Formats: sequence, C-alpha cells, structure tokens
Amino acid sequence: MPLIKSASKAARQENIEREIAAGKDPKQAVAIDFATYDRAAHRLEVGLSLLERSAARLDILDLAGRRVAARTLEASGATLRRVHIDAAAWRSGLYFLQLSQADGRATARAVVVR
Repeated sequence: MPLIKSASKAARQENIEREIAAGKDPKQAVAIDFATYDRAAHRLEVGLSLLERSAARLDILDLAGRRVAARTLEASGATLRRVHIDAAAWRSGLYFLQLSQADGRATARAVVVR
C-alpha cells in the first residue's frame, strides 16, 4: 500500500501503522520529527513519533557528551507528541537528541542561538 503524502498527524500515524503491517522493523517507527529552539521562551520544542505502549526516554547531550536534560515519557501507545524542554540555562551551540523506546532508537540535532 502506498504511503500518504500529507503532513497531518493522522496521515503520519496511518503511515506508521501501514509500515508495521507491511513488515517494516518497528525500530524505524520511533523518530524525532523536529527540534526547534524558541528564543523568546528559552525552550526547546521537540516533536516525537512513538510506537509502542512502553515508556520512552529523551536525552539531550551537549557536544562534549554531557547530558544537559532528560525526559521520561509515559507509555501512551503509537502517537505523535510534542515535548517542551526548558533551555534557559543552556549555552548557544549544537545539541544532540537521543530518543529510545524499547528496541527503537532515534537521534537528531538541535541548535540553540541566544
């Protein structure tokens, strides 16, 4: 079945379900969709795609590999989520995001500019 070409949450969710039904590895369905720094609010907004009904963990690391923030996400099943992380104490620079849920892993980068 072809995937839906739409940016809506419902379309993304349906695509994930279709990929799993077609035999795609569930590890690939855990994803970090976007990471945006809000300069006015001094926070990082992260969009996540989660697959399973198990807890997930989001870690934010600086360039030296130090964990500057971590968030444990409650089990909620296959869903899209937005997470807001306070970044007021962070310096300008590049940060790495690591999302893990069960066997699934995803990584992304975020830039903080003051």
